[in-house]
Amino acid sequence: MAPDSDPPAEVGVAAGGEVSDADMDKAGEMKMAAAEAASGGDYAKAVECYTSVLKLMPSPLVFAKRGDCFLKLKKPNAAIRDCDKALESNPDSAKALKVRGMAKRYLGDYEAAQKDLALAQRIDYDDAVDGIQRFVIKRCADRQARAVKQKAKEAERAAKAAARRREEARREYEKQKEEEA
Repeated sequence: MAPDSDPPAEVGVAAGGEVSDADMDKAGEMKMAAAEAASGGDYAKAVECYTSVLKLMPSPLVFAKRGDCFLKLKKPNAAIRDCDKALESNPDSAKALKVRGMAKRYLGDYEAAQKDLALAQRIDYDDAVDGIQRFVIKRCADRQARAVKQKAKEAERAAKAAARRREEARREYEKQKEEEA
Protein backbone atom coordinates (compact mmCIF):
# COMPACT_ATOMS: atom_id res chain seq x y z
CA MET A 1 0.00 0.00 0.00
CA ALA A 2 1.40 3.39 -0.94
CA PRO A 3 1.74 6.01 1.79
CA ASP A 4 -0.96 8.68 1.72
CA SER A 5 -0.08 12.34 1.85
CA ASP A 6 -3.43 13.82 2.85
CA PRO A 7 -3.36 16.66 5.38
CA PRO A 8 -4.32 15.64 8.93
CA ALA A 9 -8.05 15.20 9.49
CA GLU A 10 -9.92 17.65 11.67
CA VAL A 11 -10.19 17.04 15.39
CA GLY A 12 -12.28 18.63 18.08
CA VAL A 13 -11.49 20.94 20.91
CA ALA A 14 -9.21 19.82 23.72
CA ALA A 15 -10.90 17.49 26.15
CA GLY A 16 -11.87 18.88 29.53
CA GLY A 17 -14.61 21.34 28.59
CA GLU A 18 -18.20 20.74 29.60
CA VAL A 19 -20.32 19.04 26.97
CA SER A 20 -24.01 19.91 26.86
CA ASP A 21 -26.71 17.25 26.80
CA ALA A 22 -27.66 18.31 23.28
CA ASP A 23 -24.06 17.84 22.12
CA MET A 24 -23.91 14.44 23.80
CA ASP A 25 -27.13 13.38 22.06
CA LYS A 26 -25.86 14.66 18.72
CA ALA A 27 -22.52 12.86 19.23
CA GLY A 28 -24.40 9.65 20.05
CA GLU A 29 -26.46 9.95 16.87
CA MET A 30 -23.32 10.63 14.82
CA LYS A 31 -21.57 7.61 16.35
CA MET A 32 -24.50 5.40 15.36
CA ALA A 33 -24.50 6.88 11.85
CA ALA A 34 -20.75 6.29 11.59
CA ALA A 35 -21.11 2.68 12.76
CA GLU A 36 -23.89 2.09 10.22
CA ALA A 37 -21.84 3.63 7.41
CA ALA A 38 -18.76 1.59 8.36
CA SER A 39 -20.74 -1.66 8.56
CA GLY A 40 -22.23 -0.85 5.14
CA GLY A 41 -18.77 -0.29 3.65
CA ASP A 42 -19.13 3.49 3.23
CA TYR A 43 -15.91 4.37 5.06
CA ALA A 44 -15.72 7.91 3.69
CA LYS A 45 -19.10 8.72 5.25
CA ALA A 46 -18.03 6.98 8.45
CA VAL A 47 -14.92 9.19 8.59
CA GLU A 48 -17.10 12.29 8.19
CA CYS A 49 -19.40 11.16 11.00
CA TYR A 50 -16.52 10.27 13.32
CA THR A 51 -14.95 13.66 12.57
CA SER A 52 -18.22 15.34 13.62
CA VAL A 53 -18.19 13.33 16.84
CA LEU A 54 -14.56 14.30 17.51
CA LYS A 55 -15.42 17.98 17.05
CA LEU A 56 -18.08 17.67 19.75
CA MET A 57 -16.33 15.38 22.21
CA PRO A 58 -12.95 13.81 21.41
CA SER A 59 -12.39 10.29 22.72
CA PRO A 60 -9.61 7.73 22.21
CA LEU A 61 -12.03 5.07 21.00
CA VAL A 62 -13.53 7.38 18.36
CA PHE A 63 -10.01 8.28 17.16
CA ALA A 64 -9.21 4.55 16.89
CA LYS A 65 -12.44 3.83 15.00
CA ARG A 66 -11.82 6.71 12.58
CA GLY A 67 -8.26 5.41 12.15
CA ASP A 68 -9.69 2.00 11.26
CA CYS A 69 -11.89 3.63 8.61
CA PHE A 70 -8.88 5.53 7.22
CA LEU A 71 -7.01 2.23 7.00
CA LYS A 72 -9.88 0.68 5.05
CA LEU A 73 -9.76 3.70 2.72
CA LYS A 74 -6.07 2.85 2.12
CA LYS A 75 -4.81 5.88 4.05
CA PRO A 76 -2.33 4.32 6.51
CA ASN A 77 -0.63 7.59 7.51
CA ALA A 78 -3.97 9.13 8.47
CA ALA A 79 -4.78 5.97 10.43
CA ILE A 80 -1.45 6.21 12.27
CA ARG A 81 -2.06 9.88 13.12
CA ASP A 82 -5.48 9.08 14.61
CA CYS A 83 -4.14 6.09 16.53
CA ASP A 84 -1.26 8.18 17.89
CA LYS A 85 -3.82 10.72 19.09
CA ALA A 86 -5.88 7.95 20.72
CA LEU A 87 -2.80 6.50 22.41
CA GLU A 88 -1.86 9.92 23.84
CA SER A 89 -5.05 9.81 25.91
CA ASN A 90 -5.21 6.06 26.47
CA PRO A 91 -1.88 4.20 26.07
CA ASP A 92 -3.64 0.87 26.67
CA SER A 93 -6.10 1.17 23.79
CA ALA A 94 -5.91 -2.25 22.13
CA LYS A 95 -8.03 -1.03 19.18
CA ALA A 96 -5.63 1.87 18.48
CA LEU A 97 -2.59 -0.41 18.79
CA LYS A 98 -4.11 -2.99 16.41
CA VAL A 99 -5.03 -0.39 13.80
CA ARG A 100 -1.65 1.36 14.04
CA GLY A 101 0.13 -2.00 13.82
CA MET A 102 -1.79 -2.93 10.68
CA ALA A 103 -1.15 0.50 9.15
CA LYS A 104 2.58 0.19 9.81
CA ARG A 105 2.48 -3.28 8.26
CA TYR A 106 1.02 -1.81 5.07
CA LEU A 107 3.79 0.81 5.03
CA GLY A 108 6.44 -1.92 5.37
CA ASP A 109 7.55 -0.96 8.90
CA TYR A 110 7.31 -4.56 10.11
CA GLU A 111 9.36 -4.13 13.29
CA ALA A 112 7.12 -1.30 14.59
CA ALA A 113 4.03 -3.22 13.43
CA GLN A 114 5.17 -6.27 15.37
CA LYS A 115 5.67 -4.18 18.51
CA ASP A 116 2.18 -2.62 18.30
CA LEU A 117 0.42 -5.87 17.43
CA ALA A 118 2.16 -7.81 20.22
CA LEU A 119 1.18 -5.18 22.81
CA ALA A 120 -2.40 -5.10 21.49
CA GLN A 121 -2.64 -8.89 21.71
CA ARG A 122 -1.38 -8.82 25.32
CA ILE A 123 -4.03 -6.26 26.23
CA ASP A 124 -6.92 -7.86 24.32
CA TYR A 125 -6.31 -11.08 22.36
CA ASP A 126 -8.04 -11.22 18.97
CA ASP A 127 -7.96 -14.27 16.68
CA ALA A 128 -8.31 -12.05 13.59
CA VAL A 129 -5.11 -10.20 14.47
CA ASP A 130 -3.21 -13.42 15.20
CA GLY A 131 -2.81 -14.27 11.49
CA ILE A 132 -1.60 -10.77 10.69
CA GLN A 133 0.81 -10.92 13.60
CA ARG A 134 2.26 -14.24 12.36
CA PHE A 135 2.75 -12.69 8.90
CA VAL A 136 4.53 -9.67 10.43
CA ILE A 137 6.72 -11.89 12.62
CA LYS A 138 7.72 -13.91 9.54
CA ARG A 139 8.61 -10.72 7.65
CA CYS A 140 10.68 -9.49 10.60
CA ALA A 141 12.50 -12.83 10.78
CA ASP A 142 13.12 -12.78 7.01
CA ARG A 143 14.52 -9.25 7.19
CA GLN A 144 16.71 -10.17 10.12
CA ALA A 145 17.98 -13.29 8.31
CA ARG A 146 18.82 -11.19 5.24
CA ALA A 147 20.67 -8.68 7.42
CA VAL A 148 22.69 -11.45 9.09
CA LYS A 149 23.49 -12.98 5.71
CA GLN A 150 24.56 -9.58 4.35
CA LYS A 151 26.82 -8.98 7.37
CA ALA A 152 28.37 -12.43 6.91
CA LYS A 153 29.09 -11.65 3.24
CA GLU A 154 30.64 -8.31 4.19
CA ALA A 155 32.78 -9.98 6.87
CA GLU A 156 33.90 -12.62 4.33
CA ARG A 157 34.82 -9.91 1.80
CA ALA A 158 36.74 -8.02 4.48
CA ALA A 159 38.60 -11.20 5.50
CA LYS A 160 39.52 -11.93 1.87
CA ALA A 161 40.72 -8.36 1.38
CA ALA A 162 42.82 -8.57 4.57
CA ALA A 163 44.33 -11.90 3.44
CA ARG A 164 45.11 -10.38 0.04
CA ARG A 165 46.83 -7.40 1.70
CA ARG A 166 48.85 -9.69 3.98
CA GLU A 167 49.95 -11.80 1.00
CA GLU A 168 50.99 -8.68 -0.93
CA ALA A 169 52.89 -7.39 2.10
CA ARG A 170 54.62 -10.78 2.52
CA ARG A 171 55.65 -10.81 -1.16
CA GLU A 172 56.93 -7.24 -0.89
CA TYR A 173 58.91 -8.14 2.22
CA GLU A 174 60.48 -11.20 0.56
CA LYS A 175 61.28 -9.16 -2.54
CA GLN A 176 63.07 -6.56 -0.42
CA LYS A 177 65.00 -9.32 1.39
CA GLU A 178 66.20 -10.78 -1.92
CA GLU A 179 67.28 -7.35 -3.15
CA GLU A 180 69.22 -6.72 0.06
CA ALA A 181 70.99 -10.06 -0.11
